[in-house]
Amino acid sequence: MYRSRTVAIIVYIGLLLSPGRALAAAPEVEKLMGLMPDDLPLTMIVVDLATLDRAVGSFLESIGEDGSNASLITKVKEEFLVGSWIDFSKPIGLAHTILTQREKPLLWANIPQFKEKVKQYAGATQEEGAWHLPSKDGDSVYAKNLGDYVVIAPSVEALARATGGRSLPGKELKTRMDLLKGRQALLHINMESVRPPLLSTLTQGAQMAPMLAMMMSQQSGGGDAATMIGVFTAVFDAAQKFVQQINTIDIAITIDANAAHAVLAAGFNDGAIRKHLEQTSPATVPLLSTIQTQPFVLALAYHLPGNASPFIDYIFSTVTGAPAAAPAPAPISGDTHAPSDAVGAANVTRDFYRKIEGMNMLLTMSPKGVAISGDYIAADSNALFALAKKAVIASGSLLNRLGGAEGWEPMPSRKIGQATVEEFSIKFDSSNPRSATALKLYGGDLRYAIASGRGGVRFYLGHPSHLDRAFPDQVSNPLGSSAGVKQALAALPANANAILLVDLAASIPLLARLGVSARARQTSPGPPIALALSLSKEPARLEIHVPAGAIKRLKEALGTAIATDAAGTKE
Repeated sequence: MYRSRTVAIIVYIGLLLSPGRALAAAPEVEKLMGLMPDDLPLTMIVVDLATLDRAVGSFLESIGEDGSNASLITKVKEEFLVGSWIDFSKPIGLAHTILTQREKPLLWANIPQFKEKVKQYAGATQEEGAWHLPSKDGDSVYAKNLGDYVVIAPSVEALARATGGRSLPGKELKTRMDLLKGRQALLHINMESVRPPLLSTLTQGAQMAPMLAMMMSQQSGGGDAATMIGVFTAVFDAAQKFVQQINTIDIAITIDANAAHAVLAAGFNDGAIRKHLEQTSPATVPLLSTIQTQPFVLALAYHLPGNASPFIDYIFSTVTGAPAAAPAPAPISGDTHAPSDAVGAANVTRDFYRKIEGMNMLLTMSPKGVAISGDYIAADSNALFALAKKAVIASGSLLNRLGGAEGWEPMPSRKIGQATVEEFSIKFDSSNPRSATALKLYGGDLRYAIASGRGGVRFYLGHPSHLDRAFPDQVSNPLGSSAGVKQALAALPANANAILLVDLAASIPLLARLGVSARARQTSPGPPIALALSLSKEPARLEIHVPAGAIKRLKEALGTAIATDAAGTKE
């Protein structure tokens, strides 16, 4: 039935990317969902596999690949013993009964005249309504007719699981159908089934956290072990709480010749996470509106006030052992003195993030190296700026305790346009191997600078040669209104709490600086991969939009690195 696990994975990926008639086939999808038990750990529905080959071929051609041999229908027919009987114009369902073991999937498919076909199958036998179809290679299957559909399983036990469970409740069914609007495939993960093994793994990891922290502290050059243990403890504890509260994960995907798009939705049981999502509001400020249009590797923007995020308090309190419900920050004076102890440094950093309502950030490449610039959005920019000066020094102190090699050296303030800029020189320990990598990335002379203005605090991290451009008096052409970025944002939901744009082709110079691909070439700006995170209301959603043009440009940029050289070999 299944001749190759690798091909099975390819088939699964192909099903996830399958385009089709999502809205037109809604009644058929609902019918199929009603046949699939809701207690299986992993289920998948694809709306119309018959159009899959054309769409995959078109997408591959758009990125410069040959799509003529990408016939997933052919692979399905080869993988499934009765694959040639399937009506691929109707929805298809796949499922796993166990995720922790290597098990072949269940299949729900529309098979016209199944009763007549199965009776003509050599060696087929029937018992209690289920058919056993033997195979010459011993890979037999079991099948049972369910109205217009047939369920096919690798064993009698799996067939019983596929036909004996309860169907999806109406409320959950409507939620799934909502995710399928405009999409063509749906993958559903039932956390009730996979939670026990995940929690068991995390529990084992939490028990090992102190040892892992000690090892990392030693490898990083004598960082503060107590703080490192706090970090590891916080990570494992947060992961356990997340797994305990999450209920379902749904992934809805579509693809055409121009782009692939995925929606990841996470539903939660009653608890702190769900309560926080229900109280969170969508972004109310235009994202990426305070940065000038320019080529970039990565652009990040969010609007999620820090004082309304219990996660910040949770992380800092777990790391430092301080109470989570700490009092509000005291009024800020002009003094930039920051505490030197780890707990005090963490509290100052926490207070700084509490005052931040959002951020716009850009990572760019220049001949000198990586540069990061942007601004923190805040209602009181002057208070945030005063606290930022303390946070810079405090974070440096905290980084040292985590094993970092950096040290901050305040420099005289300077005037750039109308902004008064506070500047810090970052020093590196030449004996630390990580310093060499950082110097390659940033160009050997790293500065951090901040200035108050325009409803927030602007910042810059990079070589001083580009510092002047990081503090413009006016943003005449905002990045969010540029043609390429507007097109990317149009594919994402409006008022998302956070967006991330990544231009993979523009990262080629960064790889070259690290010696990964010295022969690769830089390309002109083009469509970025775009992500959006929506944390207002439950379920939380992450949307990912991958334009074919972004992949094509990356392939072109990398082409010189893998091209055949004069000797006829490939690098």
